[in-house]
Amino acid sequence: MYLVESKGGAIACMLFSLFFLGTWPAIMTLLERRGRLPQHTYLDYSITNLLAAVIIALTFGQIGSSTPERPNFITQLSQVSFSFMDHTYTSLGEINEFLSPKHENFTGKRDDL
Repeated sequence: MYLVESKGGAIACMLFSLFFLGTWPAIMTLLERRGRLPQHTYLDYSITNLLAAVIIALTFGQIGSSTPERPNFITQLSQVSFSFMDHTYTSLGEINEFLSPKHENFTGKRDDL
């Protein structure tokens, strides 16, 4: 696994991320002015962010030798996959509970609020 061990490399990574996180609101405003819906822009942003995270994890996480103290990304992923599945099913259950019609009366308002 590749680790950033120098202070200069860590600072460069932080500046890189701050630059792109800081340009996000400006790009969102520019696209809204041109007529694009903010929901579509955010959906594109979310998908791109997910794909970038997976690609970076698979490339940097597999560089170098794997040791018990520093396992590669795939080894770590197999170790925590149960936790990912648990959180996914919990989230789906909460969404299902929220969207169920048993909490709404005929006016469209929820009874338990």
